[in-house]
Amino acid sequence: MVDAIGASTNKPVKLVQDQSINWEQCTIDEIKEFQGQGQAVPSEILRWAEEIAKLESLPDDVTYEMTNGSTDIEQINQLLEMPEEGSTEGEEAQAAQANMSQAQSERASMEAGGTSLADQGKTFKDKSQEASFATTRAVIGLDDTVDQANTIAKLAEMRAAMTQSKTESIKKEYDELLEKAKTKKDDEIGLDAGEQSRMAELGQQLNTAGTRAQSVLAGFDERITGLSNSVNANAAIPATATDYGTQTTDIGLELMGKTEEERASIMGEASAVAGTNKGFLGLFGGGKGGAYGAIKDETRISFRHLADADYMLGRQVAKAGARAMDTGAQGTKRITQAINDIDAASGIVNQAQNTVGNATYVQAQPSADNTDSGENNQEGNTEQAAAGTDNPEQAAAAQGTTGQDNQDTQAQSAAAQENVTLADPAITTDPDEILRRKERRGLA
Repeated sequence: MVDAIGASTNKPVKLVQDQSINWEQCTIDEIKEFQGQGQAVPSEILRWAEEIAKLESLPDDVTYEMTNGSTDIEQINQLLEMPEEGSTEGEEAQAAQANMSQAQSERASMEAGGTSLADQGKTFKDKSQEASFATTRAVIGLDDTVDQANTIAKLAEMRAAMTQSKTESIKKEYDELLEKAKTKKDDEIGLDAGEQSRMAELGQQLNTAGTRAQSVLAGFDERITGLSNSVNANAAIPATATDYGTQTTDIGLELMGKTEEERASIMGEASAVAGTNKGFLGLFGGGKGGAYGAIKDETRISFRHLADADYMLGRQVAKAGARAMDTGAQGTKRITQAINDIDAASGIVNQAQNTVGNATYVQAQPSADNTDSGENNQEGNTEQAAAGTDNPEQAAAAQGTTGQDNQDTQAQSAAAQENVTLADPAITTDPDEILRRKERRGLA
């Protein structure tokens, strides 16, 4: 481990006694250094250090105090809680700790620290109740959140249907002119000046209607995304109630005197039925059935139990834990269902955006962080309507909203989106009012 004590020098030294040195707290290296300086090492400490120096499996910082003066390797290992050389117990313990849940880890720490089973029960009873309350708070408003998402989805469907109905005849006429321009023969003029003007007018109408609708739908999509994020933020809370509830119930059963085998059987049954409580009280760990029902059958009182403090405490702890198990399971199911419902509502909004895109050639507006690509997409939408046109004048007429017109409609879209709500009275189809609003915002 270190060089033998006393081997540091062959020269005679005058021994001195420094009363400030606490020899029992010195490492072997420190003892060797003090001895080399001429300090008189107590004979008992010196004998201990000489024997320990011969051992190879101990840490360098071991002291007389840490080993209680022992030089027996087995006793020292027990005192230092060290596995024997080559043992994998320490590694296995670390791996087990890493795989523990939050509640399991906390319980293991309390056990290692010598916390009594009764105190563990009291602590975990409080923590499981706190986790249950947090789950209840996270779940209690879910129905309203889902209702909001469904309302938004219905409004999106209505807006898409209204836009589709309004632009149906416009798009039909536009497509007929576009087809005529695309299928002209070499010796034909294609679209005359009047038809080109008409096509440009129709293209502008489609673009305006589509931009307005997609602006409103983008607002709806943003609202649903916010609702989804608010629910997802609480998705992990019920699992904490289940975790602490499970450990709390097991501690309670142990306080009641149940064997490890009995506890495993009871906990298996309780876990299998957790969250199946009937009625509104199921969320609060009440009602019939569930983990609480399974544990309740195991916590009956007889006259002999009244004088057993551990049994009576364990009964309370086990019931509190079972309630948390039910609350956690109920909360997980309800949050998962809410997320699925909101996702379905989001899908309806996306379908409404596609409907408007098909009806007007204006696709869904991009998110704020994709503005540049969104402008390119908007230009591509109008270009799609003019595809296949050979005559440059006809192509320009078919697009209808290129150049400054396209910039204006994009500005209208951005302005409308800033004020959109579920029923936004600020949305108008009056072109004069739109122009006035653009001027107020510095967009015209």
